[in-house]
Amino acid sequence: MKDSNKSNPKSSEPDKEIIKRLAELIETLGLTKAEFSRVLGYKSAHPIYMILNGSNRISTPFLKRLELTTLRVNTEWLLTGKGEMRTNEYLNLEYGQEVFHKGRVIYPRRLSKHQALILALKLADLIYNSPEEHYLTIEVQSFINFGLSFIFTEYSEEKDPKFDEVTYIGKKHYVGLNPEWNVIGYYDSWRNSKETARCENLLSQKSKSQFDSVIRNFLLSIYENFEFPEKDLFGSNETSREGYVTLYENLPNRSEQN
Repeated sequence: MKDSNKSNPKSSEPDKEIIKRLAELIETLGLTKAEFSRVLGYKSAHPIYMILNGSNRISTPFLKRLELTTLRVNTEWLLTGKGEMRTNEYLNLEYGQEVFHKGRVIYPRRLSKHQALILALKLADLIYNSPEEHYLTIEVQSFINFGLSFIFTEYSEEKDPKFDEVTYIGKKHYVGLNPEWNVIGYYDSWRNSKETARCENLLSQKSKSQFDSVIRNFLLSIYENFEFPEKDLFGSNETSREGYVTLYENLPNRSEQN
């Protein structure tokens, strides 16, 4: 099912104004068309190009995708030009900066192991594009009490100058969520036999916007049927900085190597 309806070969004047506002929005957000498409959950930029060139019109499903992101776009402005481009309003599932459900706060640490794995794999899709093609482990640990830090470790199947010669461990990526579900840390680190440990801060407006969109859609998917566990992800019923769980392993088979 396509998100956009076919329009006449020549866009009407109102449609042209909407297209101009959409192009202005993408430019203001500082995103490429491909990045904007990805934030909206499209697999390619084709739907966006089809709207911008006048082949397809903006549809209700497209607007719904836009409203479910964290971009805070005023869809009334997009359609009519009235009001401001951006809005400070969030979805009703948030109260202030915390996510509430049935009068209680859903903290990242309150996820089940299965839910944490689902979120971790969605984050991995952003980091690696095709994580299934990489040898990875994904671990999660306590971060700022009720927050979570996801650790993605890449491995090599054989000796590679980019990887540690003993452990075959390559680059690690870290994504830190605070208790309000905001990504406040995204960086990588690596070490091999020729270099000392190095790290690089990767958090930018673009990457944060992409992470926020993934997290928002994840919350929407679990929100309605969310059940509060008696104990948190690490088996604790207390606020603690301790906790460490392995969520995912896809390791190379090196049993026959020396």
